[in-house]
Parts: sequence; structure tokens; C-alpha cells
Amino acid sequence: MAVLGGDPAMEGMTAIVTGAGRGIGRAIAEEFASRGARVVVSSRSLPQLEAVCRGIEASGGEAIPVVCDVTNTADVRHLFETATVAFEGLDILVNNAGVGQFLSLAETTEEIWDTTLDTNLKGAFLCSREALPHFEQNGSGFIINIASVAGARGFSNFAAYSASKAGLIGLSRALREELRPKKIRVSAVLPGATDSPFWDTVSGNWDRAKMIASADVAKVVADVASQPASVLTEEVVIMPAGGAL
Repeated sequence: MAVLGGDPAMEGMTAIVTGAGRGIGRAIAEEFASRGARVVVSSRSLPQLEAVCRGIEASGGEAIPVVCDVTNTADVRHLFETATVAFEGLDILVNNAGVGQFLSLAETTEEIWDTTLDTNLKGAFLCSREALPHFEQNGSGFIINIASVAGARGFSNFAAYSASKAGLIGLSRALREELRPKKIRVSAVLPGATDSPFWDTVSGNWDRAKMIASADVAKVVADVASQPASVLTEEVVIMPAGGAL
């Protein structure tokens, strides 16, 4: 994590980042904090969240951990209540929590399908809905959904994940138009193959050295979040410079 330097566009803002215990979510939380945002980090693992917060605080940033299953309405409500009490408001929501497995259609059970869609799509819906009254009270807000190139292009043996991320892209587009009159911006970020703990459990000969670094995805997300209120980056695709793996 970079030494805290601050960014006038993000200084003092409060952001919730889901799926922030590791990988892209952790990198986003660290990047936001390095730019002066106060970050509420959320996932299902308290030890991971505490480690993230320790790192942020050691660099001079502000962060609190909140354990949350984004598929659970009560958990989501608790997340937002805790965040808005601790930091007296909310400016940015990053819907990053996600799961996925490389499985053929025949191997994809109904349980795997439901878990993938619930986490990757329903979770973003629940969190966005819970953020809405806080943003309406502010008169502005920003929802950034971490989708995937897989949702736009589709990949073999990745049906549930691709479907969930395609749904997230569709949700982003619909909410963007619905919430635009309320000055609530909605962006979707679509990373390609990104080096993260996800790949630790994936079989195959993947050249992770050619993947995007999580920190580089995080920089793009922070740049999107720090645009002036008159500007909206609707969708951004991030790919390894060498092309798709």
C-alpha cells in the first residue's frame, strides 16, 4: 500500500467496499484509503478484514471492519448502519463481493448456480438498495460495480459467473438511468484476468505473470470515483496489455 498522500477529490469521503478481505476488494480499499477516503471494509472473514484495517491504519488511513454476507438482508442493513454511524454518512459504494468456479454446464449444480447469482448479482442489488436513502439524503452518491469481461464476452466453462456478471452490467445500466436525476452516479468496471487468490484454487496452466495486478485495477476504480460530479465514466474495460489469456 502506498504511503498516505491524499487526493483532494476523495479526501474525507466515506466508502463501503464489499469483498474487501483480499484480492481486488482489498486493493480498492487500500487505494481509496491512500487517497484520503475513510473506508468501511466488508467480507465474511473478520481476520482478513482486521488485517486490511491494520495495514491501512499503519499507513495513516482510516478503516473499520464489518463482517457481512451480502446475500443476507439483515447483514447488509447492519453494514450500512455501522458505516454511517461510524463515519457520519456515505459517499461511495463499491460492490465487489463475488464468487466463481470454472465448471462445465453439466458440472454446475443448482446450489452453485444460486450461490454465484446470489453473491455476485443479488448482493449488489441489496447493497445498492440499502445505499439509496443515504445518497438521497446527501443529494449525491456513487455506486461502482465490479463486473467482469466475462459478463460481456462469456467464457467456456464459466456459465454461472458469466451470467452473474452480465446481470451486474445490466443492473448497472438500469440503475444509471434511474438514479441519474437524483445525482447518483453508477459505473461498472470490467476487469479481465486479474491476479488474485481466486486463481489459487483454479486448475490449469494459467500464466499469472501476464494477468492484471489487483492494485492496478484498484487505481482505475479510484480514478473513476474521483471524477468531478459533472463527469461519469459509465463503463471501463481493463485488460492485460498482452490481451486475453
